[in-house]
Amino acid sequence: MASQLFTSHKKSGWRSRVRQLLFWMASVFALARFFQLGDQLERIDWYFSLLFHISIVLPVTINLHWLMPLHLQKRRFVAYSFTLFAVWGMGIFVNEMVFDFLAEKIFPGYYFIAYLEFWEIALYIGFYLLLTSLIKLSGDWFKAENQRLEVEKRAKEQLDEELRALKAQINPHFLFNNLNLLYSQALRKVDGLPEHILQLSDLLRYVLYQTNSNKVHLADEIKMIEDYLALSRRRMREDASIHWHYEVDDEQVEIPPLLFLPLVENGMKYGIFEQTQPATLALQMLQKGTTLQFSTSNALPEHPVKSGGVGLDNLRRRLQRLYPEAHRLEIRQEATNFHVTMELDLSRCVVQ
Repeated sequence: MASQLFTSHKKSGWRSRVRQLLFWMASVFALARFFQLGDQLERIDWYFSLLFHISIVLPVTINLHWLMPLHLQKRRFVAYSFTLFAVWGMGIFVNEMVFDFLAEKIFPGYYFIAYLEFWEIALYIGFYLLLTSLIKLSGDWFKAENQRLEVEKRAKEQLDEELRALKAQINPHFLFNNLNLLYSQALRKVDGLPEHILQLSDLLRYVLYQTNSNKVHLADEIKMIEDYLALSRRRMREDASIHWHYEVDDEQVEIPPLLFLPLVENGMKYGIFEQTQPATLALQMLQKGTTLQFSTSNALPEHPVKSGGVGLDNLRRRLQRLYPEAHRLEIRQEATNFHVTMELDLSRCVVQ
């Protein structure tokens, strides 16, 4: 409660005012007890405390509502220091005026003895200026922190929605390519078609169900790649070949699912199936510590290759959201070859 005493908010303005009222009521009581002359609180003690608060409330109000927003929050520290010192001095002057001239008029019949020294008055007013400033600063900090957490929460929710949408785009893309594969095999009456359908079923089960998680084990992704390559080899020409190599320190390390599939599909499509000459697709995965690198290399097809497509564009967006400032996707086209390299810092993924 104390941290929010002087934090204003349109939706809870009345709560702020109630807290301030309670604070000042408690302050009046505390000073009355502190200044009381006898063993028990008497009316004159309450009057003295109320009069003393005139010289406290005025500088505190000016500081909280004008000086801090005008100077301190804008980091004008020198201007704030000078104006605060002036307000402090004004509070001391008001205190002396109140007890020298106003006290008798406000409460006639009571004789208030100004037994406090100048430095004591300055100390009391300075204490209240410091206390209320700290309360406001802490309240503003808590408010800013709550707003930051709310922004982070909304950003995470938005990220989750975007990632789900991108993942949903992968599934039909993956299914479309592989159904075409099975269709071509059925037309050619390839032996072992039921086995091929079972392989596709396993792949789709992985894509549709296991990838509902934010992360999967690297071993699962490796198996998915190998199953996909095994399925794809069945419709490759005899003069085409795939070289797949991986070296990983930890197959149980976790990564977001389906990051490699767009690169594998892209390499198969342009490097194998659209080639009319003997073709080779090279795939390599290297993982050491928190660094993972995946690369593909294949010959250029006869027709120009676009730099994107649904799969690669989707991958770019996913990497930007999953590994902001912690990934590299390099696409390099040479005279006769096409190379793609993806590198990730696994420790900096934004989803857990």
